[in-house]
Amino acid sequence: CCLISMQSAMITCRLPHRMFNSQPQSSFLHPPMPQEGCKQRTTSCARACSRGRAIPLHSSRLFLRGGFSWSWGRSVLGNALPTARMIFWGHPSTSAAEYEGDRQEGEDEAISNSDAHVQRRNVSDLGGDEEFSRIEILRRQRAEFHARREQRLAKIAAGESGLGKVRQHVNPLGPHFRTPIKAPDWKEVYEHPEQDLHIDLGCGKGRLLFELAGMNKDMNYLGVEIRELLVARADRWTREEGRRNCCFVYGNINVSVESLLSSYPGKIRMVSVLMPDPWFKKRHQKRRLLQPELVQQLGEMMPQGAQFFVMSDVKECAESMIEIMDASPLFDNWDGKWIESPLPIATEREGSCMSRGESIYRALYTRL
Repeated sequence: CCLISMQSAMITCRLPHRMFNSQPQSSFLHPPMPQEGCKQRTTSCARACSRGRAIPLHSSRLFLRGGFSWSWGRSVLGNALPTARMIFWGHPSTSAAEYEGDRQEGEDEAISNSDAHVQRRNVSDLGGDEEFSRIEILRRQRAEFHARREQRLAKIAAGESGLGKVRQHVNPLGPHFRTPIKAPDWKEVYEHPEQDLHIDLGCGKGRLLFELAGMNKDMNYLGVEIRELLVARADRWTREEGRRNCCFVYGNINVSVESLLSSYPGKIRMVSVLMPDPWFKKRHQKRRLLQPELVQQLGEMMPQGAQFFVMSDVKECAESMIEIMDASPLFDNWDGKWIESPLPIATEREGSCMSRGESIYRALYTRL
């Protein structure tokens, strides 16, 4: 995609993906040429701008999914872009294209991402009162979005509302997941904050930790989840049952290890990564939960003899986690054998896979 901005106006139109050839791209500078319908539509927008006509508000950006080259842009738009500047906003052949599908993830997130883009832009680059009014609209929409979200979270926490629709895949590299998680007041969260801690990364609905906390009062349990609605409901469960050895926090653990765990008064006895999102596409694998930096940071905080448990129903994902763990000098190496679960109960997905006779891949590491 490209964003073309001019000093006096913004040429914008949405171009359907079918208007482009589906041939693979060899390089960014020589993309396949768009079809004739796309040229005509783009040229009409350029003519409208050059003649001083208003361009519809819904045409806010020029998205060229098939690629864009400066020479092609000049041939299509002609003299309408005498002082245009191109800002590369992503392309299928670059790493920025990993966010290609994220624009389709829903209206609320689109509002949030649009406002994040507005904040990054320099106000001096904006062209006229229309641009300022659109920015104010985006900011107002984001404020309304956050107000609605807070109301929904409050209703879930109070038990007045169910979860409704919850996203199954969340991009942890989004701009709203770059803020580290703040550590809670451990003395208020846990009845005995000095007890050993079991951390479940990507705890999902939190049922596993909730049940473990009821079975073992001598250990504290901390669940980290990137979907806030699930955290709100799991926290309600712990309050209703009065389980003072279980806590759930919302955020991205990959940017929060130090801020969240450095102040914990006890020892981290176990870390578990159970059935994480596999992110099958190669360009999406950097979104996977377990990363070498995360293993290194957690390993430095874990005492000798602490355990790191990984599990997946996708063999490729399990092998990827094994490779990352084996590369760390802080943990012993895998012996090549898949093990039975060291936990007394199974996760929901684990139980579902086992009931269908599917394989589960588990490995347990010990801190050296």
